[in-house]
Amino acid sequence: EYLSRDGHAVFVLADGIKREDVNGFTFIELKNKGPSRYYKKKECEEIVKEIRPDIVYAFTQISLYTAGVCKKYGIPLIAELHGLDSYNYFNKRNLPEWIGYPLNPLMRYLVKDVDFLVVVAPALQKFYRNMNVDSVVMIMGTNLQRTKATNIPSPQKEKIKVMYSGNLKKHQGIDLLFSAIKEIKDRGEKRFFFLFMGGGTKELEQYIARYGVAEFCYDLGKPSFEQTACYLATADIFVVPWTHSKAGKYCSASKIPDYLAMKRPIISTFFADPLNLIQNSEIRVREDKNELIHALKEIVGNRKYLRNAERYDANPITIEANIKDLNRIFQRVLNSCS
Repeated sequence: EYLSRDGHAVFVLADGIKREDVNGFTFIELKNKGPSRYYKKKECEEIVKEIRPDIVYAFTQISLYTAGVCKKYGIPLIAELHGLDSYNYFNKRNLPEWIGYPLNPLMRYLVKDVDFLVVVAPALQKFYRNMNVDSVVMIMGTNLQRTKATNIPSPQKEKIKVMYSGNLKKHQGIDLLFSAIKEIKDRGEKRFFFLFMGGGTKELEQYIARYGVAEFCYDLGKPSFEQTACYLATADIFVVPWTHSKAGKYCSASKIPDYLAMKRPIISTFFADPLNLIQNSEIRVREDKNELIHALKEIVGNRKYLRNAERYDANPITIEANIKDLNRIFQRVLNSCS
């Protein structure tokens, strides 16, 4: 949006959408003509040959099969990487992460034709440090001022609402969180109610059924971008229960800037915040369900945590700051390649 307002033509390649112009963007559907990355690469090459962009900004896996295409046509490529696929693939399938270790040299090799890396965690930047490619650590900033009033479900109004927002992947501590909810139920504690936002409904239903905690949980679904702030505002406490893992080491909890902007107390594990974004408004716990429960009770019984949350930095990470940083990166890459 920023680049299109600034007079640039912006093309977006993605799956499952029709080709049409929207607000200055030209959307191009990737039709997935074949089952392998070979076909995806050929399809991308056809589009790149047609458009001949000045620069390509690619996300995660798509950057891996566009790198060779961009090199072939002399087009600079910036890749935004959200983790290491060598670990993510096995983590998502509940397989031992060490299986992915032999794939790490391939992960490094695949970025050899990238001109600049935008990564979400310091460990990921360190992983690629010997690949002779410049990089920067960046986490998506909050943009909650783009909000429209929304009527949302407000179940259990009298209870203390604890929110988890995000995907339901193993390294994000879902089992730790549900173990704590199950323990709360078993203790007969009725003050807390847990809201889930943004994850898959089917996966959430499976977790709820597995732990038998349906009366303690509610699925808010996945709101639109403009509705996010209204949904977040229903929470009294946010929780970031990430557990120690190889997959998590190279990622970052992207919802933290939004949580901080809402000025609510946050409970996180020590592993969840490698960028140390959470400062005043947090309680850090070990990966232990009893510590998590104790932290919830501590927040309820001590108003200092609410006061700390109110004192959160008035200049949080914002999408506007991201835009400025990315614009500098675009200019730097274009200048170096020219």
